[in-house]
Amino acid sequence: MSSIPHNVENGNEISNSVTNFMKEFQIGQLFFKCNAAKVRGIPAIEVFRCLFCLIFSDRSMYMQRKTGVFDGSFCKNTVCRFLNNPGINWLRFTTLLSTRIINVFMKPLTDEERKDVFIIDDSLFDRSRSKKTELLAKVFDHCSMKFKYGYRMLTLGWSMETLLFRSITVCCQ
Repeated sequence: MSSIPHNVENGNEISNSVTNFMKEFQIGQLFFKCNAAKVRGIPAIEVFRCLFCLIFSDRSMYMQRKTGVFDGSFCKNTVCRFLNNPGINWLRFTTLLSTRIINVFMKPLTDEERKDVFIIDDSLFDRSRSKKTELLAKVFDHCSMKFKYGYRMLTLGWSMETLLFRSITVCCQ
């Protein structure tokens, strides 16, 4: 899996990298499992590919359409209908994609004798100076033992257990 190029003049390199990623991890099969199929007109996988390319480009979809660089043959309403489709199970899609990335790409990089470990962290994203931010809540900070305004960031990480990690968990218990 190659890295995504930055600061390119045309979007062909980004588009090729995204297409290779989608082929390598079989995104089309994952879409089929998550009920992301075309209703009419443009295939859902094509809309997803264009949106995925937008993440790595330096312009928004609006600016790309305005300057004539946008390579998609669909309009803004198609993207909105695709993203707001209640039939697509996005949670299942992200879970299946992360599982496939771990099994296909990351697992061969490590030794078979190591054990798989999930690391769960619920850190505080502190927004003490904000008062009218959307969904802002009073959250208890376990480090300072005080209530603060902010968000609870739930992070799930995957790692391979090593001897160092095992000794840290024993010391903390």
